[in-house]
Amino acid sequence: MKIPVILFFNICGLFKYNKHFSLMKNILTVLIVLLFSANVMFSQSEKKVVVEHFTNSNCSICANRNPGFFNNLKNFPDVIHISFHPSSPYPSCLLSQQANPGNDARTNYYGIYGGTPRLVIQGVVISANASYSSPDLFAPYINKTAPVEIEIEQYKYGQDSIKAVVTIAATQNNQLSSAKLFVAVAEDTVFYKGTNKETMHFNVFRQAMSDIEGTTVNVPSVAGQSVSYTFTVPTKAFWNMSRMFTIAILQDASTKAVIQAESESPEEDETTATQVPKPLAGINIFPNPVSGFLTVELAGSEESELSVFDSTGKLVRRKTFRQSTSIDTQDMAKGIYMAEIKNMRGKTVKKIVVE
Repeated sequence: MKIPVILFFNICGLFKYNKHFSLMKNILTVLIVLLFSANVMFSQSEKKVVVEHFTNSNCSICANRNPGFFNNLKNFPDVIHISFHPSSPYPSCLLSQQANPGNDARTNYYGIYGGTPRLVIQGVVISANASYSSPDLFAPYINKTAPVEIEIEQYKYGQDSIKAVVTIAATQNNQLSSAKLFVAVAEDTVFYKGTNKETMHFNVFRQAMSDIEGTTVNVPSVAGQSVSYTFTVPTKAFWNMSRMFTIAILQDASTKAVIQAESESPEEDETTATQVPKPLAGINIFPNPVSGFLTVELAGSEESELSVFDSTGKLVRRKTFRQSTSIDTQDMAKGIYMAEIKNMRGKTVKKIVVE
């Protein structure tokens, strides 16, 4: 909020001619307070620190260095952590196999494929010789500010899918323009004994919701403005849904430097934190897999809405209908999509495969 200069001088001019000087003085005081409050409201936000940890369950060096790193991390509870398990130099690692090619792609994004353990903090590759147990590891990155904040709304639909609505809000005017937004789901603890004898693996990357290098997004440049992006992924049978959470990293497209980051705890689930829409009954979707027209039939005559999202959460189809409708999938890329059907009675999300 800004007070136009011409308005400011008009108010001041009234002092000269208005006999109710005391009243006008009070009005000006209120306006100055409002102006000051607005400047305080739209200020720099604390920049969250995120560490991307590249490790492997068959790596003996990782088993030696990871305990010191995790003990160090406990002293920085606000630092966001996610671990990746690349296939090199140990392709037999189960955690690597369960999330490839995403693990390898993220490692290649930073140019560190081929050796573990490695750390990337705020988009900066840390030397392999650095002490992972030293408190100085995070010192250059804490107590920094950013002109934007990130908020995540996380939705878990039973064993079917996870959706994340990521909102980027400007807290100060900026010239960021566009950036890369990396969004992924991770599992906070995986209990598995690899050949290196580690039995607990923390914040394990499971799948990217965005592009692995980040989806290009428009960053709001004016304080108070915001923009939201929706991402959806189908779940996998070996995920523990009660431990799954979403992480978002906003990065400079050129330097990879982290602009802002955020994560949502596994317990923060909008489908349970608020009133859960009742699942719709009597839904028939066919054929599935589909290569031509997909038909949706729904019991009841009320107006309903069909929305289809691709694997990145991008809306590709939306139609309103009563009882039944069809959509043409012939120009849609092959892959997995999520079909959301909702009306006044509730909402259901179904997985569809386009061949």
